[in-house]
Amino acid sequence: MKGTVESWIKNVFNLVKDHPKAVFPLLASFASVILHEFDMKPIVVDVSGESSSGKSGLLLLCSSVWGNPKGILGLLTQPKWRLKEDPHS
Repeated sequence: MKGTVESWIKNVFNLVKDHPKAVFPLLASFASVILHEFDMKPIVVDVSGESSSGKSGLLLLCSSVWGNPKGILGLLTQPKWRLKEDPHS
C-alpha cells in the first residue's frame, strides 16, 4: 500500500499493536535507519516456528515498513542470477 505514515499506522500497525510477538519484529524493521544515524552496527531478529505458524505473514508485515511487501519480497526471493542483467540482451 502506498501512502502516508497515518495510513500505515491505521492499516498495518493498528491491526497488530496488541500482539507483542508481531510488534517487536515490526518495530525492529525500523532499526537499520535508526542505528545508522547513531553509527551503530545492525541487529538481526530471528523468527522461527512450525510450518503454517505465520512466519511469512510476519515477514510481509515487517517489509511493509519499506514499501509494497509483495514487491520487496519478490526481489528477495529471486535467484541471484535473475537479478543480474542478461549479458546477451
